[in-house]
Amino acid sequence: MENDAPTSEVTIAVHPGKFHCDDAMCCALLRLLPRYQKATVIRTTDPAILNNSTIVCDVGGEYEPLKLRFDHHQKGYFQVFSSSTPLIKMAACGQVYKHFGREIIRQLSPQLESRPDDVELIYQKMYGAIIKEIDADDNGISQLPAGSNVHLVFSPRTTLSIRVSSMNPQWNEDSSTDAIYSRFMEAVDLCKKEFLTTLRFFAKTWLPAREIVKSAYSQRPNPYILVLEPYCPFNDHLHDMEKNPDEKEPVLYVISYQAERQSWHANCTKPANDFFANRLSFPQDWAGLRDNELENVSQIPGSQFVHVAKFIAANKTLEGILEMCRKSVALQHQQYLKAIEAWDAERKSSHSKSPPPKDIVSKRPSPPPPPSGPPYARRNTSPQPTSPPPGPAPKLTVSTAIPKLTYNGNVAFHPGP
Repeated sequence: MENDAPTSEVTIAVHPGKFHCDDAMCCALLRLLPRYQKATVIRTTDPAILNNSTIVCDVGGEYEPLKLRFDHHQKGYFQVFSSSTPLIKMAACGQVYKHFGREIIRQLSPQLESRPDDVELIYQKMYGAIIKEIDADDNGISQLPAGSNVHLVFSPRTTLSIRVSSMNPQWNEDSSTDAIYSRFMEAVDLCKKEFLTTLRFFAKTWLPAREIVKSAYSQRPNPYILVLEPYCPFNDHLHDMEKNPDEKEPVLYVISYQAERQSWHANCTKPANDFFANRLSFPQDWAGLRDNELENVSQIPGSQFVHVAKFIAANKTLEGILEMCRKSVALQHQQYLKAIEAWDAERKSSHSKSPPPKDIVSKRPSPPPPPSGPPYARRNTSPQPTSPPPGPAPKLTVSTAIPKLTYNGNVAFHPGP
């Protein structure tokens, strides 16, 4: 419905002409709420129609949430979602999300109704995962800081904003009012699906993983090693755990059992602000090696492979993969110290923007650090156990390959005698 006068029904007014992800997401978000689910979308700039519309988004020159007016084009406007995004002013969808986001999350995830802290966690994560990008794109904010001499190696061409933009009729296609309106409503549906998929992940996958990561973090066998059983999303939760001011060093490796491969894998952890960097990679001499060749070079039985990019390693047993992580640190002592310094600087910068979440508590006293620097003195000379059987992660007792640790079968590590 474009430029039609509204009736007594609930209406959402947006601008006509070429549409963008911003205005499409506004409509998608609002129509997720029962009271706006059947709202009629009107595309107009007619002041009389805007004045009589229930909600106005991305047009009208007003940001008045109590009046349900959400626009970001007016002179002098610069409001951000939170202090953690000081450079990104909200577009209309950021404004709508800021004022309706929590309600939408509770509506779509009723299991969180009595858990306000979890609602808040997801509310913040959803902004960063999907809405912030739209705000930045619609306001013409670069991915790189102003004055940066760094250039993107490639430009993403499949973001939600780009996909929505590509849904506009092209120069040689039908560009009638009805055609554009139909395309816009398709874009609204796309935004709705994208939002629901992202919310489903955070509510049903990401959030339940938090308790698993917290438990593993409090029982890790070494300050820089975390063992997850089962494997689950850990990066965000780990970074939150590490905001605790009592922490003295970061987790460098996260270990989990891969049932399909019948082996234990260790992933290098990433800085919070660089997904493609490793805090401490595995040694260069191990990169790209497999099986016997890797065993000969590393002198660790059961070693299966280290990725050529040094971000993941595998071993047949838990003892073996723990040994690979410990030896990686010992062989790279200076890099290890630099990783701690970099992490501490990152944490201080992050803490100034956002304090640790409420559910982060002090952990137990850390076990003593590993021996420092080469030569590597903790060589394992004990026989290595046979490969674990297929299926769930086996119940193991660590007593030979990694001294001073015992494993009770429930990912609970305790200092040994």
